Amino acid sequence: MQTSLIIDILGWIAVISNLIGYYLLSNKIIKGFGWYFQILVFVGNFSFIIVNFYRETYSFVLMNAVYLAINFITFYKLYQEQSNLKN
Repeated sequence: MQTSLIIDILGWIAVISNLIGYYLLSNKIIKGFGWYFQILVFVGNFSFIIVNFYRETYSFVLMNAVYLAINFITFYKLYQEQSNLKN
């Protein structure tokens, strides 16, 4: 499979993942501080990083890396919250 085709597929995965996440959030189907939204946005942001790095649009790589860092912080907080509920 050609590299450019893989990058295009990753780009579509990123777009669809983020759009689904924000659609579900906007329609109050899922919560922003919840696993489903964070995983959808994580997949989108990670895919966007790969696509933009390949296309050498480094400002977008940085932006999505910051979003990804926010995802990791939120994952940690969600994990802590879930651990506290078990105790």
